[in-house]
Amino acid sequence: ISFRIRPYLFDMARVALVKMILIPAGTIVVLYFSGLNAAYPVLAGFFVLQASSAPATAAIIQVKHYGGDENKIGSIILVMYILCILEMPFWVAVWKTTCL
Repeated sequence: ISFRIRPYLFDMARVALVKMILIPAGTIVVLYFSGLNAAYPVLAGFFVLQASSAPATAAIIQVKHYGGDENKIGSIILVMYILCILEMPFWVAVWKTTCL
């Protein structure tokens, strides 16, 4: 797999929007209004970490098995893991300040 980033910028932006912004934000909203943090604070923190984690690498295996652009998915996952280094602490900080 070659990791070319430039041809897949639009697709990377769509994946980043959904996986790195919408899913963690939605999880925090649901946890905030459900009151789960009061009963199970460790579980709620785990949900925030899981929601802000990078996409699974199993997507590459599925693309190889069912067909698709392996270079595209490999490049997207590589960039998502790099973005995850900054994104996960951000969402954990947002969660910690929200549940105070």
